[in-house]
Amino acid sequence: MLKKIGVGFLIVLLVGAGIGYKVYKKAEDEFESFMLSELKREEALMIQESKKKEEEENQKKLREEIKEKEAKEASEKLAKEKEIEIELAKKLAEDAAQKLEETKKINEEKVAASTKEKEKLEAQRLEKEKLEAELIALEKLEEERLAAEKLAKEKLEKERLAADKLEEERILAEQKLIEDTENSFTSDKAKAMALATKKLTAAQIIDLMDMAEGGFTKVEKAKAKEMFYSNFTEEEQTWILDVYKKHYGNI
Repeated sequence: MLKKIGVGFLIVLLVGAGIGYKVYKKAEDEFESFMLSELKREEALMIQESKKKEEEENQKKLREEIKEKEAKEASEKLAKEKEIEIELAKKLAEDAAQKLEETKKINEEKVAASTKEKEKLEAQRLEKEKLEAELIALEKLEEERLAAEKLAKEKLEKERLAADKLEEERILAEQKLIEDTENSFTSDKAKAMALATKKLTAAQIIDLMDMAEGGFTKVEKAKAKEMFYSNFTEEEQTWILDVYKKHYGNI
């Protein structure tokens, strides 16, 4: 923990310029190295995020294609079934009409004076009207099917547009979060620079840099700990640790 405190302290102290050319030059080199590693890490994260977004886009596109294919297949199947039903009804109607026509011709050839014969003709007429009514009903069903298909397509289009809008809002939210994080780091860096310049001497900064180069020994750890607690107030210590955790992870 003390080593991480020292490293975190060193990072904060390295940004404090204006203490002397030697100290400033060394701190500047260390800070540039740190920023380079941070840029590489950010670049790796951006590449990973880009791949993740590309995969999400591919998955989304695949789902949309599957939905469209399923809707199209269902629509085609329903249309085919309706066509079969209509063709069958038409055939039945034609057959019935043909039978009626044949019956009518036969009946016309006979003497249709009796009441029984008239009733038979009337029954045939009613049967024909019934078949015609069934054909009208089938045509109405077809119109309703086409209307339902149109509504289904419109609903799918609305759902796709809503999904696209949600995706755009999510991307904007992620971009805003990244901008807020970068602004927070810049502000904390400026505060740390001012605090280091105010509380530590050039000799103390050099000592910390020298200790960090070869790793902290037990004696150096104790010295760094004493420097941390003796030069900063409790409130400042808490703030330094919080900033380190915020930008570099837990100690």
